[in-house]
Amino acid sequence: MKQLSFGLPRRTRRAERNRPPFGLRPDVRVAQLSGTPVFDKVVAFARDEWQALESFQPGLLIGHAADLKQLAESVRAGFIDLASVDYAVFVLTACGEPPVDDILRVLLWQSFGVPVYELLVTEDKELLAADCEAQEGWHVQPGVDAMLLDNELVLRTAAGKVSHTGQTAEIAAEACQCGRKTPRILKVERLRRPAEIRRFAAIA
Repeated sequence: MKQLSFGLPRRTRRAERNRPPFGLRPDVRVAQLSGTPVFDKVVAFARDEWQALESFQPGLLIGHAADLKQLAESVRAGFIDLASVDYAVFVLTACGEPPVDDILRVLLWQSFGVPVYELLVTEDKELLAADCEAQEGWHVQPGVDAMLLDNELVLRTAAGKVSHTGQTAEIAAEACQCGRKTPRILKVERLRRPAEIRRFAAIA
């Protein structure tokens, strides 16, 4: 089995521009399944390195839905022991991808027994919004603007980069019980374009 060194987490400039959506314990080990680390102090594991997660003993897991689903199935089958995960699971959803469904949330809960939070990111892993701790929608990250253009949820970073989500949603500005003050994105659904709606109506 390939040996990994855990003394120095893999850091990148891309990770440094993101901050976790809420405070993390300073002692928690964070493992990301493949890809460039989203946050600082995160160690990324390629698919052929997942067995080494047992030795790393992460308290928090980060990954895209497909990777987390595959890992959860391996854990439930007894191929990998990840009893160390005791903090949370962060699911990465890129703009244009469908939101996490209830089936995956239940699978991850049953596999790891920790809260599941969804993080909306750009293709290059810039964090745009994330589930709040009270599970009352996605909180927009500080410096990010959320708007509806032609009924589509669109987000713009402080640098002016615009990301189209392919989803429709509601944007709420009122205070949230979790204490965060940034706007929330609620009732996210796939956006049906007018041409698509007409096509389905013709079929019906």
